Amino acid sequence: MYHQKKIIDLLQKIEMLEKLAIKTELDNKALLKQIYPDHADSARNLLHYLAIRSQDMSTLQKDLSEMAISSNSHSESYTLDSLEKIRYLLSVLAGIKPKYIDNEYPNCKTSVALLKHNATALLGAASFEGQTKVMVTLPTEAGADYGMVLALARTGMHIARINTAHDDPGVWKNMIDHVKKAGHSTGKKLKVYMDLEGPKIRTGKIAAPNGQKDKIKPPYILLYKGSTLTLTKATIEGYDGEHPIISLTSTEVFGCVKCNERVWFDDGKLGGVIISADNKNIVVEITMAPEEGFKLKAEKGVNFPDSNLDIPAFTKEDLEHLPFIAQHADMVGYSFIQRPDDIIILQEHLKHLKREDLGIILKIETHLAFENLPVLLLTAMRSQHCGIMIARGDLAVAIGYLRMAEVQEEILWLAEAAHLPVIWATQVLETQIKNGIATRAEISDVVKSVRAECVMLNKGAHILEAIKTVKDIDKRMAAHEDKKRKILRSLHVAKAFLE
Repeated sequence: MYHQKKIIDLLQKIEMLEKLAIKTELDNKALLKQIYPDHADSARNLLHYLAIRSQDMSTLQKDLSEMAISSNSHSESYTLDSLEKIRYLLSVLAGIKPKYIDNEYPNCKTSVALLKHNATALLGAASFEGQTKVMVTLPTEAGADYGMVLALARTGMHIARINTAHDDPGVWKNMIDHVKKAGHSTGKKLKVYMDLEGPKIRTGKIAAPNGQKDKIKPPYILLYKGSTLTLTKATIEGYDGEHPIISLTSTEVFGCVKCNERVWFDDGKLGGVIISADNKNIVVEITMAPEEGFKLKAEKGVNFPDSNLDIPAFTKEDLEHLPFIAQHADMVGYSFIQRPDDIIILQEHLKHLKREDLGIILKIETHLAFENLPVLLLTAMRSQHCGIMIARGDLAVAIGYLRMAEVQEEILWLAEAAHLPVIWATQVLETQIKNGIATRAEISDVVKSVRAECVMLNKGAHILEAIKTVKDIDKRMAAHEDKKRKILRSLHVAKAFLE
């Protein structure tokens, strides 16, 4: 039996957390007034969750678990209701007359309904309880090959993804027509998701060195550990004589970076450190490369995880593409958002286009976006339909691969607290899509991914087999109870929001 003094101590801790949660809600009244009405309860719950997760609850978690009382380990989506019921039970154990519980906050049942409503409105209706939708990136060929799109729909694609960084409006329109036709043929309500390109920094054009123009197809720059590569503002195609030099698609980088800051290329496959930088050139010493060297090609992503790049998320090209997206898509993926103003700009443009109902997907792919995630979520919730994409490729490069497991969990928790659907993206079943056989690690990744409301698969020769793999694992896992027990240490993002 537990000593009454111990129970009273736990009761006081719970009451302190309740007061902190309510205070956080009251402190953010002005922010809550801007939330879309359907998200009001969800926004309040997110604030409550941020409040309690700003505290280290690991000891409290352990003590409550030992007493077989709910330990808040799976109550992200109904935070204050859970605290009040824990207080009720502790009061009974302590011999104190408990206060009557009849609050208006989301509870276990209503929070499930809120998430289900938001996920259905954004991603489409599920065919079985707990279904994870499948999003597939369409290749250029899908604009000319209706049979390819029909096969994707029949196999299990729910959402077609079109990346505006590639192709053109004519190809996109053909893709969308094929998606609609395939949906009609299969009786499915297929959704169309379109990515804004955003300020993605990529390598420029590359020409082979002198004397090798016919030997290297496609051309590349071969780099080893210890090699030096110059990134230049000038227009150049890969080499200055025999010296590797390449332009970047974004000139805003020059003048923003400093010596000793890291640079990653091609989703972290090649890495280096800046050894000199000015307004025209950035010289990088390669510090991480395969022993046999790395072939750096054109149009590959470049990340500066340590640099303070003040580059707006909404570009001139995005402004040109947005009317097409607003006319034809069900949701828009917003790349490289970092601050609330980035979201407000898009919301204002959609209002002007009379598409305030268009779903907005926040792509979390930078360190700053993760640090600002609470306020980004609350800003997105000004819109009727919104969700989150964990863009694990760029995000892993930005925060470091060792932190990725921890960070993607925190994103899932915050999204659940806000009752917003999550898209699990980047390199899901990549080996199977390319070669036809999944690795054991990829299968484990899919098992984890089906906790999200949607999984994104990239284009590839064996995409149909990959869709079947996700569907099979999803049906198996949906039948199991979701078991998770967290220690509930304080979250840095929650503490930063409250500060």
